[in-house]
Amino acid sequence: MKRLILAAVLLCSAIMASSAAEKALPDWQDAGIVQRNRYPMTATFETDGQKLSLNGVWKFQWYASIPERSMTFFAADFDDSAWDNMPVPGMWELNGYGDPVYKNVGWAWSGQYRNNPRSCSSHARIHMYHAQD
Repeated sequence: MKRLILAAVLLCSAIMASSAAEKALPDWQDAGIVQRNRYPMTATFETDGQKLSLNGVWKFQWYASIPERSMTFFAADFDDSAWDNMPVPGMWELNGYGDPVYKNVGWAWSGQYRNNPRSCSSHARIHMYHAQD
């Protein structure tokens, strides 16, 4: 009887150990891991050997279509007080605008139809950044 109980305990322990090992997924299979051992994000502009950091909070405006956009947002006296704030570096999709889309390779419809869409201009979204003073 003792041998039977010992065998049952050992069998249960082996099953529990194997199921615990199955739960430990490699990083590339674990959707909860989005970064590991990477440098902090930065946003820079570089030209002729000069480098300018763009990191910080910028004014941000989202337009649903091209005709809605501001045509004078680049003017020095432009009033951006109604615009939202956006962290840079950052993604507007993860800050409440648009839908996050991950595209590792071509679009799903690419090469599948005779008349592939050339552009999605009817669904274009316009986003503008303005430096805060």
